[in-house]
Amino acid sequence: MPPEDLYTTPQIEARDDGLCPTKLPDNFSGSLSNSKDCVISFQTNSQLLNRKVREESDTSAELEFICESLSKCILENVDEVEKKSALISLDFKIEGCIWTMDLNPSLCTDGLQIQVTLLARNDEQKGTIWATETSLVYVNGENVVVAKEEAQKYPTSRAALEQTALVIRKAVLKCEFPEFPEGGKGRRFKQVYKLNAKVRTLEKPTFTRLKILLSQLR
Repeated sequence: MPPEDLYTTPQIEARDDGLCPTKLPDNFSGSLSNSKDCVISFQTNSQLLNRKVREESDTSAELEFICESLSKCILENVDEVEKKSALISLDFKIEGCIWTMDLNPSLCTDGLQIQVTLLARNDEQKGTIWATETSLVYVNGENVVVAKEEAQKYPTSRAALEQTALVIRKAVLKCEFPEFPEGGKGRRFKQVYKLNAKVRTLEKPTFTRLKILLSQLR
C-alpha cells in the first residue's frame, strides 16, 4: 500500500511492529464506497473512547486498543479448525489494518471474501476519527467491492456480510464502553452503578449494612 494511502502520526511511526491504519479521506461522510456497493461503515473518535485510553492522548495507544477489540471479536466468529461457521479463515495485513476472511464454501460463495478495514484521520475537535469498512469483495480482485445488485445472486454471502458488520459494530462500541471499578468487571451496568445510587439514598444504618453486602458481592 503506497505511503500516501496510510494514516500516520509521530506516535504511530514510532511503533516497531509497522501497525498503521488506512488513511480516511477528509470528505468522509459515513461510507467510502458508492452507495450501490456492499459496504457497511461504523465510526468513533478519540473523544468517545474508553476514558483510560482517552486520557493517554496517544494515537498509537488508540490504534492498538481498537485493533485488539476488532481482532478479538472477529476471531470469536472465525472457525479455522472445524470450519462450521460462515467465516473459516482470517488474514490480517498490518500495513493498512485490513482483516480478510474467507467464506464457508457451503454458502456457495466461491470467489468472494469479507474484508474489514480500519481507517483514520485527524480532526481538530474530535482528535482522531476512526472508521471501519466491512465489505464484500472479490477474491484476488484487488479489493474490488461487490455491487449490491450483483450480491443479489449470493444472498447467503450478503447475510454473512451483515452478520460480520454487527460483530464489527460490537467491537467498536466496546471501545467506547467505560471501565468498571476493580471487582466490578463483567457485571451488568445496573448491578454496579444503579444499585449503588439507590443505596446512597437510604438511611445511614441501612446504608452501612448494604454497603458491606455490596462490597462482598464484588
